[in-house]
Amino acid sequence: MKKTTNRIQENCMKAKSLVNALEVEIARIEREYIQENVIINPDGTIPERIYMIEDEPVFNTANEATASEIEALNTYPARKALRQAENELIDFGLALAPAKERKVLTDRCFGLNGHYAHVDIREKCIDLALKLDVSTIPKGMTAR
Repeated sequence: MKKTTNRIQENCMKAKSLVNALEVEIARIEREYIQENVIINPDGTIPERIYMIEDEPVFNTANEATASEIEALNTYPARKALRQAENELIDFGLALAPAKERKVLTDRCFGLNGHYAHVDIREKCIDLALKLDVSTIPKGMTAR
């Protein structure tokens, strides 16, 4: 059976999975705090996340109470690794595109300053490159 993904795609999927797991854990910490402290917004709704708490003093207290536990997760390295993996994946996908289309996408995706200019186009490039079945790429066709 042919392998349908490559190292670049797998790295991106692993990095995204780690960031998602950390986000789920942050959401769990926040929900747990809200439930334990019976926090209810003035309109009677129970906030799902701390940023949804409408009472500012309650929000500040909740934010301070959970900050150390959330900071201990240290999400920055995982988010940085994801960003790097996504950039490599975009480069891989763009390398397979014809020159004219590659230039249009590169200009739209990264703009003149080298930073992504349009998040929707960036996400679409990532999505398409992740879905690419690498077993369909002709032998000898390599990145730029």
